[in-house]
Amino acid sequence: MSLCDTCINVRFKYDSRKNILPFLLMFGSNVKVIAPIALKNSYQDEVKKMNES
Repeated sequence: MSLCDTCINVRFKYDSRKNILPFLLMFGSNVKVIAPIALKNSYQDEVKKMNES
């Protein structure tokens, strides 16, 4: 984990067979998933769905 004036960068390992999206969505739309790309895309899709409803 690293801190800067406006953000916290966090790295962690997770089981890719489990859905981590609910955990990330807990933090709202201010999360920026950097990698893996598939998770990044899934997260962005979920945030868009939430904003549309």
